[in-house]
Parts: sequence; structure tokens; C-alpha cells
Amino acid sequence: MSVAFKLAPDSAGKGEVRGSYSEAIDRLFAAWDRPRTPGGIIAVVKDGNVVHQRAYGEAVIEHGIKATPTTRYRLASVTKHFLCTVVLMLQDEGKLKLDDKIAKHIPELKPWAKQVSIRQMLTMTSGVRDLGESMTVSGSMTTTQVRAEQLMALSCRLETLNFPPSRQVSYCNTNYRLVQVAIERKEKASLGEVLQRRIFGPLGMTHSRLAEDQTEVDMEMATGYWFDSAGNPRRGVYGMNYSGSGGIVSCLEDMLKWNQAWRDGGPFRKGLLQDLLQPGKLTNGRVLDYNLGLTTVPYRGFKTLGHGGSLPGFKIHFMRFPEIDLGIVILSNREDTMAYQLSRQIGGIVLGDRAKPVPKTPSGIER
Repeated sequence: MSVAFKLAPDSAGKGEVRGSYSEAIDRLFAAWDRPRTPGGIIAVVKDGNVVHQRAYGEAVIEHGIKATPTTRYRLASVTKHFLCTVVLMLQDEGKLKLDDKIAKHIPELKPWAKQVSIRQMLTMTSGVRDLGESMTVSGSMTTTQVRAEQLMALSCRLETLNFPPSRQVSYCNTNYRLVQVAIERKEKASLGEVLQRRIFGPLGMTHSRLAEDQTEVDMEMATGYWFDSAGNPRRGVYGMNYSGSGGIVSCLEDMLKWNQAWRDGGPFRKGLLQDLLQPGKLTNGRVLDYNLGLTTVPYRGFKTLGHGGSLPGFKIHFMRFPEIDLGIVILSNREDTMAYQLSRQIGGIVLGDRAKPVPKTPSGIER
């Protein structure tokens, strides 16, 4: 189904957009702004207009290549709310429900799966053990190549939960890997195909896709870097299969289209994206900042929604201040980037005198 919708006046094809906030924002990224230094590309969108956009540093330092609006970055855990959007679409169609137990869709899991709902998995209250952490504790290196089918086999060997469902909150990528399997079984297609048909295609996000294999060559991809103890840049390497927990690659141009969908609803059912804002709840009555793949943490008196992403060599953040129609996208190919804090600082610059003083102890899950 094709539905026309208004795109933000973005900067596709342009390298830079300057505005009244640009000098202050430039100061936040001054350390990146030199040759042979990894950095990133950011955009700030106010009332549907890009008011600041600039690439800092380089996307591939070996060849002196700067980022452009179509340079791809690994979104890492920003992927999560895209997967949750698909879940809501399938719920609308009666194919699965947030309150289904995961055992209904993956019956080969151990008996714990009869206690855990999809909702609890997506809000990080399931108690499911994180496979990545388990493998690290057992001595496996994060650079070890682990395929999707191997991870699924390990999931089927998990005997118990870390805690009873909804008793605690614990960030766990395995939750999203398993919900991906449920989606693929219902759709009889790969998650990449589902995302293309349901989200990327309708929104015209032509540079976005699920890229599960890190060995695949992508000529439009930034290289991710970390710094050793001597300050030398090193390439980031991650061996575990990229999945619905963190496998999307995208670019600034496409993320501006995603931001616009949050503004006008895009070609989706009315209120679909807003329905992601369903917070997790614990049995003691506590309501969490973590929703369906998004956090909602107040900043200086204003509501925010968003999510970050972190993989070796990449730090990403997508944040919106809905009350002032402000969107912020940070795509960075350096692991030391504090993307969450930078997004909030940019928000503070735009808020100006309207912002309350910075709180002494920030709250919420930072990812």
C-alpha cells in the first residue's frame, strides 16, 4: 500500500546546514573536527526543518573520506524500536499479541517460556538471560564469530530465568533476538524482508536495511573505531550475529525520514508510533522509563523519547523532544562518543532559557 505523506525539508544531497544553533553545537564536537579523526554526522530538526546538519571528522580515516547524508552507520540498539513497530503492526493484524507468551511462537524453548510474554521481553522485564553476557562470563571473546542458528540453539538450552517476570528490569538483547524469530515465523520471511516491506519501503528509506553479517562488504558504510591506551584508533570488531536487537544500518537522510514519520504519522495506522510508548511495569507497581524499544526520560523540564545504540566502533542516538517538535540524530563511528549526553546537550541549546537547571543525578536507562 502506498500512502503519500509530507517529508521534512531535509538536506538530502547537501553536506551541511547552518542555523542559529550551529556555533554552540559545533563546540560540542570540536574534538572531532580535524583530518584523520573518526567522528560522525548529526542533524537537528526543529518544526520539520533541518536547522543544523554537519559531518565532523571522517567516516573512513584510512582514506580521508568524510561522511555524507547517505553514509551508512550501524544503528545498534536503535534497531529495537523498529522491531517493536513491526510487532504492533502484526498485533493490529491479529497475527500475534504483546501479551502472548513467547512459548506460543517458539515452543521448543524450555518451560520458562510459558511464563514470559512478548511485552515483558520488549520492555526488558522478562528475566531472560542475556546470551552475550553469558558467553563473556564463560570466557568467549566478543569478537568470536557466532551465527544466528548457534544463538538460537543456545537460547533453547537456557534452563531458567534470572528472576521471575516483571520483578526487575534488566537490559537483555536475547529478548529481541527471540521476538525476531517469532516475527519471522508468523511472516514466513526474514526480518530484513519484513522491515523493507513494512517500514523502509513505505517511508522511502532507500539506504536502510537489516545487515546481520558484519563480513559483508558495504561501500557506503562508515568504519567504526575505538582508541587504544596510547590513543591510536583501532577498527571495531563484533563477532555475534547482528539481529533484531541491533542489526539495522541506516544513514542520516533516512533517519530524517523516520523523524518525520514521528511528526506526521507517516504512511502507517494513525497513532501506531505513539503506541510504542507503553512503559514496562513491575509487580511492585513501579512504572519504568523503558517502553517498547524506547526510553522516555524527562530532561530539564521537557519530555523526551528515544534510544541509543552501541557497538564496537559505533555510538548512535535518536531523540525527540515532542513538546517542542525537536528531533536529534547522532550517527558516530567512534566508540568513545557519549551520544546520549550529547543529544541532551543539543536539546539544552535549543531550549535555551526555557530549560530548567541540569539535574544533579540523571535518571533512566542509558543505552
